[in-house]
Amino acid sequence: MHLLLISLCVLTSLLQKNPGALAQLKAGDRFHSQLKIEEEFAAYSRAHDLAPEEYEPLMKLSRSCNDRGEELNFKKQSGAKEVFQKGLEYSELLDRKFPNRAEPQYLLAIFHAKLGKLSSSIHDKKIHGHLVEKFAKLSLKLDPDFESALVVLGGFYREVADLNFISRMVFGKVADATFENSEITLKRALELNPNDIFAEWQMAQTLLAMSRKKEVPAHLKKILETPATDPKHPFVKMGAQDLLKKIEGS
Repeated sequence: MHLLLISLCVLTSLLQKNPGALAQLKAGDRFHSQLKIEEEFAAYSRAHDLAPEEYEPLMKLSRSCNDRGEELNFKKQSGAKEVFQKGLEYSELLDRKFPNRAEPQYLLAIFHAKLGKLSSSIHDKKIHGHLVEKFAKLSLKLDPDFESALVVLGGFYREVADLNFISRMVFGKVADATFENSEITLKRALELNPNDIFAEWQMAQTLLAMSRKKEVPAHLKKILETPATDPKHPFVKMGAQDLLKKIEGS
Protein backbone atom coordinates (compact mmCIF):
# COMPACT_ATOMS: atom_id res chain seq x y z
CA MET A 1 0.00 0.00 0.00
CA HIS A 2 2.85 2.38 0.90
CA LEU A 3 4.57 1.80 -2.48
CA LEU A 4 1.25 2.28 -4.29
CA LEU A 5 0.74 5.64 -2.60
CA ILE A 6 4.27 6.71 -3.56
CA SER A 7 3.61 5.68 -7.17
CA LEU A 8 0.32 7.60 -7.23
CA CYS A 9 2.06 10.69 -5.86
CA VAL A 10 4.70 10.40 -8.60
CA LEU A 11 2.02 10.11 -11.26
CA THR A 12 0.14 13.09 -9.83
CA SER A 13 3.35 15.10 -9.95
CA LEU A 14 3.85 14.12 -13.59
CA LEU A 15 0.28 15.01 -14.45
CA GLN A 16 0.68 18.48 -12.98
CA LYS A 17 4.05 19.15 -14.58
CA ASN A 18 3.88 17.32 -17.88
CA PRO A 19 0.64 15.67 -19.04
CA GLY A 20 2.36 14.58 -22.27
CA ALA A 21 4.87 12.52 -20.32
CA LEU A 22 2.08 11.01 -18.24
CA ALA A 23 0.19 10.02 -21.41
CA GLN A 24 3.29 8.25 -22.75
CA LEU A 25 3.86 6.56 -19.39
CA LYS A 26 0.30 5.23 -19.39
CA ALA A 27 0.73 4.07 -22.99
CA GLY A 28 3.87 2.20 -21.98
CA ASP A 29 1.99 0.55 -19.12
CA ARG A 30 -0.77 -0.48 -21.52
CA PHE A 31 1.69 -1.98 -23.99
CA HIS A 32 3.46 -3.76 -21.11
CA SER A 33 0.21 -5.41 -20.04
CA GLN A 34 -0.40 -6.38 -23.68
CA LEU A 35 3.11 -7.95 -23.81
CA LYS A 36 4.16 -5.61 -26.65
CA ILE A 37 7.82 -5.01 -25.95
CA GLU A 38 8.83 -2.69 -28.81
CA GLU A 39 5.82 -0.44 -28.31
CA GLU A 40 6.37 -0.41 -24.55
CA PHE A 41 10.01 0.56 -24.98
CA ALA A 42 9.18 3.37 -27.42
CA ALA A 43 6.49 4.83 -25.13
CA TYR A 44 8.70 4.78 -22.04
CA SER A 45 11.54 6.35 -24.06
CA ARG A 46 9.24 9.21 -25.06
CA ALA A 47 8.05 9.61 -21.47
CA HIS A 48 11.65 9.88 -20.27
CA ASP A 49 12.52 12.36 -23.03
CA LEU A 50 9.58 14.55 -21.96
CA ALA A 51 10.31 14.24 -18.22
CA PRO A 52 14.02 13.38 -17.80
CA GLU A 53 14.07 14.36 -14.11
CA GLU A 54 11.17 12.13 -13.06
CA TYR A 55 11.64 8.74 -11.39
CA GLU A 56 8.86 6.69 -12.96
CA PRO A 57 9.71 7.10 -16.68
CA LEU A 58 13.42 6.39 -16.14
CA MET A 59 12.71 3.37 -13.93
CA LYS A 60 10.26 1.87 -16.42
CA LEU A 61 12.58 2.60 -19.36
CA SER A 62 15.34 0.74 -17.50
CA ARG A 63 13.04 -2.24 -16.91
CA SER A 64 11.97 -2.15 -20.54
CA CYS A 65 15.60 -2.55 -21.62
CA ASN A 66 15.55 -5.89 -19.80
CA ASP A 67 12.38 -6.89 -21.68
CA ARG A 68 13.86 -5.86 -25.04
CA GLY A 69 17.20 -7.56 -24.39
CA GLU A 70 15.49 -10.81 -23.40
CA GLU A 71 13.35 -10.67 -26.53
CA LEU A 72 16.44 -10.31 -28.74
CA ASN A 73 18.14 -13.15 -26.88
CA PHE A 74 15.13 -15.43 -27.23
CA LYS A 75 14.80 -14.71 -30.95
CA LYS A 76 18.57 -15.20 -31.35
CA GLN A 77 18.89 -11.73 -32.82
CA SER A 78 21.89 -9.44 -32.38
CA GLY A 79 21.91 -6.41 -30.11
CA ALA A 80 20.96 -7.90 -26.73
CA LYS A 81 24.29 -7.00 -25.10
CA GLU A 82 24.02 -3.41 -26.26
CA VAL A 83 20.45 -3.13 -24.94
CA PHE A 84 21.45 -4.60 -21.57
CA GLN A 85 24.40 -2.19 -21.43
CA LYS A 86 22.04 0.72 -22.09
CA GLY A 87 19.74 -0.60 -19.37
CA LEU A 88 22.69 -0.66 -16.99
CA GLU A 89 23.49 2.97 -17.85
CA TYR A 90 19.87 4.01 -17.26
CA SER A 91 19.89 2.14 -13.93
CA GLU A 92 23.11 3.83 -12.84
CA LEU A 93 21.55 7.19 -13.68
CA LEU A 94 18.42 6.21 -11.76
CA ASP A 95 20.50 5.29 -8.72
CA ARG A 96 22.41 8.58 -8.86
CA LYS A 97 19.26 10.65 -9.16
CA PHE A 98 17.23 8.64 -6.65
CA PRO A 99 19.60 7.02 -4.13
CA ASN A 100 18.62 4.60 -1.39
CA ARG A 101 15.74 2.97 -3.27
CA ALA A 102 15.39 -0.78 -3.70
CA GLU A 103 14.29 -0.80 -7.35
CA PRO A 104 17.43 0.83 -8.84
CA GLN A 105 19.63 -1.56 -6.87
CA TYR A 106 17.63 -4.51 -8.22
CA LEU A 107 17.92 -3.19 -11.77
CA LEU A 108 21.69 -2.83 -11.40
CA ALA A 109 21.83 -6.44 -10.21
CA ILE A 110 19.71 -7.76 -13.09
CA PHE A 111 21.73 -5.98 -15.79
CA HIS A 112 25.04 -7.13 -14.35
CA ALA A 113 23.58 -10.66 -14.31
CA LYS A 114 22.58 -10.42 -17.98
CA LEU A 115 25.88 -8.91 -19.10
CA GLY A 116 27.81 -11.53 -17.12
CA LYS A 117 25.97 -14.33 -18.89
CA LEU A 118 26.73 -12.84 -22.30
CA SER A 119 30.42 -12.34 -21.54
CA SER A 120 32.90 -14.91 -22.83
CA SER A 121 35.56 -13.80 -20.35
CA ILE A 122 35.66 -15.44 -16.91
CA HIS A 123 37.29 -12.22 -15.64
CA ASP A 124 34.32 -10.15 -16.83
CA LYS A 125 31.92 -12.75 -15.45
CA LYS A 126 33.67 -12.42 -12.09
CA ILE A 127 33.29 -8.62 -12.09
CA HIS A 128 29.64 -8.71 -13.09
CA GLY A 129 28.90 -11.62 -10.76
CA HIS A 130 30.18 -9.94 -7.63
CA LEU A 131 28.20 -6.82 -8.55
CA VAL A 132 25.04 -8.94 -8.92
CA GLU A 133 25.47 -10.09 -5.33
CA LYS A 134 26.33 -6.60 -4.10
CA PHE A 135 23.35 -4.83 -5.65
CA ALA A 136 20.82 -7.60 -4.96
CA LYS A 137 21.79 -7.55 -1.28
CA LEU A 138 21.63 -3.74 -1.20
CA SER A 139 18.14 -3.90 -2.69
CA LEU A 140 17.06 -6.41 -0.05
CA LYS A 141 18.61 -4.32 2.72
CA LEU A 142 16.39 -1.44 1.62
CA ASP A 143 13.36 -3.71 1.15
CA PRO A 144 13.67 -7.24 2.61
CA ASP A 145 10.45 -8.31 0.86
CA PHE A 146 11.52 -7.24 -2.65
CA GLU A 147 10.80 -10.58 -4.32
CA SER A 148 12.45 -9.74 -7.66
CA ALA A 149 15.76 -9.13 -5.90
CA LEU A 150 15.36 -12.47 -4.12
CA VAL A 151 14.88 -14.20 -7.48
CA VAL A 152 18.05 -12.63 -8.90
CA LEU A 153 20.04 -13.51 -5.79
CA GLY A 154 18.73 -17.08 -5.70
CA GLY A 155 19.64 -17.61 -9.34
CA PHE A 156 23.09 -16.12 -8.75
CA TYR A 157 23.78 -18.46 -5.83
CA ARG A 158 22.96 -21.49 -8.00
CA GLU A 159 25.05 -20.38 -10.95
CA VAL A 160 28.13 -19.78 -8.81
CA ALA A 161 27.62 -23.05 -6.89
CA ASP A 162 27.38 -24.85 -10.25
CA LEU A 163 30.74 -23.58 -11.56
CA ASN A 164 33.47 -26.15 -12.10
CA PHE A 165 36.53 -26.17 -9.84
CA ILE A 166 38.75 -24.05 -12.11
CA SER A 167 36.05 -21.46 -12.74
CA ARG A 168 35.35 -21.26 -9.00
CA MET A 169 39.04 -20.61 -8.37
CA VAL A 170 39.05 -17.74 -10.89
CA PHE A 171 35.66 -16.38 -9.80
CA GLY A 172 36.67 -16.26 -6.16
CA LYS A 173 34.88 -17.21 -2.98
CA VAL A 174 31.24 -16.31 -2.50
CA ALA A 175 30.38 -17.55 0.98
CA ASP A 176 26.61 -17.70 0.48
CA ALA A 177 26.71 -19.26 -3.00
CA THR A 178 25.36 -22.75 -2.36
CA PHE A 179 22.52 -24.74 -3.87
CA GLU A 180 20.88 -24.80 -0.45
CA ASN A 181 20.94 -21.00 -0.13
CA SER A 182 19.62 -20.73 -3.67
CA GLU A 183 16.64 -22.89 -2.72
CA ILE A 184 16.02 -21.01 0.54
CA THR A 185 16.15 -17.63 -1.22
CA LEU A 186 13.81 -18.73 -4.01
CA LYS A 187 11.39 -20.28 -1.52
CA ARG A 188 11.20 -16.90 0.19
CA ALA A 189 10.39 -15.23 -3.14
CA LEU A 190 7.61 -17.75 -3.77
CA GLU A 191 6.23 -17.20 -0.28
CA LEU A 192 5.93 -13.52 -1.11
CA ASN A 193 4.39 -14.21 -4.52
CA PRO A 194 3.29 -17.79 -5.26
CA ASN A 195 2.53 -16.79 -8.86
CA ASP A 196 6.00 -15.49 -9.70
CA ILE A 197 6.87 -17.27 -12.95
CA PHE A 198 10.50 -16.17 -12.79
CA ALA A 199 10.92 -17.57 -9.27
CA GLU A 200 9.34 -20.87 -10.35
CA TRP A 201 11.75 -21.13 -13.29
CA GLN A 202 14.79 -20.41 -11.14
CA MET A 203 13.58 -22.94 -8.57
CA ALA A 204 13.22 -25.58 -11.29
CA GLN A 205 16.81 -24.91 -12.40
CA THR A 206 18.10 -25.11 -8.82
CA LEU A 207 16.32 -28.41 -8.16
CA LEU A 208 17.78 -29.83 -11.37
CA ALA A 209 21.25 -28.75 -10.27
CA MET A 210 20.65 -30.52 -6.95
CA SER A 211 19.68 -33.76 -8.78
CA ARG A 212 16.10 -33.51 -7.51
CA LYS A 213 14.57 -34.07 -10.91
CA LYS A 214 11.28 -35.53 -9.61
CA GLU A 215 10.40 -32.20 -7.96
CA VAL A 216 10.92 -30.13 -11.09
CA PRO A 217 7.71 -30.87 -13.11
CA ALA A 218 5.46 -29.34 -10.43
CA HIS A 219 7.24 -25.99 -10.84
CA LEU A 220 7.18 -26.20 -14.64
CA LYS A 221 3.47 -26.99 -14.64
CA LYS A 222 2.83 -24.02 -12.34
CA ILE A 223 4.61 -21.80 -14.87
CA LEU A 224 2.43 -23.10 -17.69
CA GLU A 225 -0.77 -22.67 -15.66
CA THR A 226 -0.03 -19.10 -14.51
CA PRO A 227 -1.29 -16.34 -16.86
CA ALA A 228 1.39 -14.24 -18.56
CA THR A 229 1.44 -10.71 -17.15
CA ASP A 230 4.99 -9.70 -18.11
CA PRO A 231 6.39 -9.45 -21.66
CA LYS A 232 9.12 -11.95 -20.74
CA HIS A 233 6.68 -14.57 -19.44
CA PRO A 234 6.03 -16.16 -22.87
CA PHE A 235 9.77 -16.88 -23.23
CA VAL A 236 9.87 -18.57 -19.82
CA LYS A 237 6.72 -20.56 -20.62
CA MET A 238 8.26 -21.89 -23.83
CA GLY A 239 11.39 -22.90 -21.94
CA ALA A 240 9.27 -24.60 -19.27
CA GLN A 241 7.26 -26.49 -21.86
CA ASP A 242 10.41 -27.76 -23.61
CA LEU A 243 12.02 -28.80 -20.32
CA LEU A 244 8.86 -30.55 -19.12
CA LYS A 245 8.68 -32.60 -22.34
CA LYS A 246 12.34 -33.52 -21.97
CA ILE A 247 11.89 -34.65 -18.34
CA GLU A 248 8.68 -36.57 -18.97
CA GLY A 249 10.21 -38.25 -22.01
CA SER A 250 13.35 -39.38 -20.21
